Amino acid sequence: METEFKSGLTSTSFLALLYSILIFQPAMIWLSLSAGASIGNVGWVSLIVFAELCAIFGRQLTKQEAVIIFLLAGTGWSMAGAPFFIERIYRAYYAQSEIAMLFGIRDNIPAWWASLSEKAWVARTFLDPSWVTPLLIGVIMLLLGEAVNISMGLIMREIFVKSMRLPFPMQEIAATGILTVTERAEKGMKALIIGAIIAMLYNLALYGQPIIADILGYPYGAPPIPWADFSAGVQRFLPGASIGIATDLMIIVSGFILPSNVVISIFIGSVIIYLIGNPLLVQLNLTEFSKEYFYGMEVSQIMYRSYLYAWAGPMIGVSLAAGLVPLYMRRRAIIDGFKALSKARIGLSNLKVLLGVWMVSSVLSVAIAYMLVPLGLTYLVIMLAMSLAWSFVWTMISTYSVGITGIDLSPPGTILPIIKYSYLSISGISSYDAWFIDPIIGTGGTGWCSSLYVVERCSTDVKSYVKTFLILLPIIFVTGFIYVQIFWYMSPIPSILFRQTAIYWPIRAVNDSLWFSGRMFQAFDPIWVAGAALLTLGAGILIQALKLPLSIIAIAAGIGTAIPTAITMLMGAIIGKIIEWRLSSKIWNENKMVLAAGISIGSAVMLTLLSVINMMAKSLWVMPY
Repeated sequence: METEFKSGLTSTSFLALLYSILIFQPAMIWLSLSAGASIGNVGWVSLIVFAELCAIFGRQLTKQEAVIIFLLAGTGWSMAGAPFFIERIYRAYYAQSEIAMLFGIRDNIPAWWASLSEKAWVARTFLDPSWVTPLLIGVIMLLLGEAVNISMGLIMREIFVKSMRLPFPMQEIAATGILTVTERAEKGMKALIIGAIIAMLYNLALYGQPIIADILGYPYGAPPIPWADFSAGVQRFLPGASIGIATDLMIIVSGFILPSNVVISIFIGSVIIYLIGNPLLVQLNLTEFSKEYFYGMEVSQIMYRSYLYAWAGPMIGVSLAAGLVPLYMRRRAIIDGFKALSKARIGLSNLKVLLGVWMVSSVLSVAIAYMLVPLGLTYLVIMLAMSLAWSFVWTMISTYSVGITGIDLSPPGTILPIIKYSYLSISGISSYDAWFIDPIIGTGGTGWCSSLYVVERCSTDVKSYVKTFLILLPIIFVTGFIYVQIFWYMSPIPSILFRQTAIYWPIRAVNDSLWFSGRMFQAFDPIWVAGAALLTLGAGILIQALKLPLSIIAIAAGIGTAIPTAITMLMGAIIGKIIEWRLSSKIWNENKMVLAAGISIGSAVMLTLLSVINMMAKSLWVMPY
């Protein structure tokens, strides 16, 4: 029997989305500015609230409504909402900062990037003529970026969801949870509730202790978030190494959800970098990382510095080789996907329409960037190549990785700055303006494809999902503007009231200044990039020839995965095997996905509750009494 796909956009789902935007967005803004934290998965909280409200009034929430609520409830914190305006305040702060002046950049900041008006900065308002151009350009680039991401997501859906039928393991957890909550099958609900209780107790112990201790005025130590770091112990006999255990319960869950060969492959990839590669860099005195390394260096520091100075380039080679080879081997499925799109006459499934939207939006973003910073034909070609070719290829590779491993292969954020700096250095052009705008390099199609997998698993019409998002877009933009402006009126940003910005915005300003001034420049060594690609190709061929139970794309994903995360995923896989041995394969396979969904729901609910308690506690001290 063919599945009937229905619209998820109803008065109930739309009311739930308005509730999540209007209620949760100010809380998210406060937590972000004051503590650098987030509420968690707003989608689960909103879904559960409205599912229970519907039950009270004798109406069952449909799975189509549920998936719309779950996936779009958090859009209030997307880049179209409050973060858009918080970023503009940071830009104005940077333009007025002593840091930008000390680096000699302050007088070179263009008026189309941020408001340069000291009057507007002191008045703490967006309602000033100096903001018109920066906001207008920002909105245009935002809309072009959304058009690129949506069109690419729909193309990737046809290839990886409908043609290749990849499992998308982490998205399957969300789909299973939604179906269980809406269908309320007794057997499924039992596993869901058990998972939720386990997660709530665990997260209360992990995150609640410092919050409660702070409220009661007792001293407390920082909880091991996102991981417990044991690197110092290993570095005594292996300098440069890092090790730890992640404390996010969902990482353990991913370990028993993913196939064992994928988990083992991710672990191998992470070990190659953090227990073999980095110690070799230190031992052989290679790259700037070996000079910056010191005993006791933490996991996060080792990750960032080694990635910046050594692995960003090779990661490109590894990802391209690991992604393109399996895509080539499954080229028939890709061709079938494009054929299906080319035959479709409906707009959201028509290849010409989707490619047209993607290409026109990308080219327009390049045109805007070039109009503002016209640095020659070569510069224009570089931007077109990055916006079109690079973004398309990387989106395909990343989506394939998510479909197999659940891990998004995020592109190295330094690639465009390094290419840009290389061009400016070689050509002898001296321009600060080039650093303040980039064309759209859209890799958000991966996220859209992942969401569309969940949409289809819940028998929901894709058109209704896209339509709902487009309706919400102006709402979250306007509410984001109003809420951020109100918070800015309350107190300067940064300030002691918004302590996170007071601590970290100056640090970010220094890092930005180092990039803008070229002092963070570290070129990709083409030999390292090519060598990494060849090694990956060789490993892939060897795995295929010997029929080893490994996944080359998972190894590539592991290379970009923190070692505590990889270790914890492996622990999750072992725990899963033990439970399977005790319960039987049949019972475990029937319930593990529902249990994982329950853990996801329980984590979201407890983190939301603790975030609200923390927000209320932090806000009390600013009162006059």
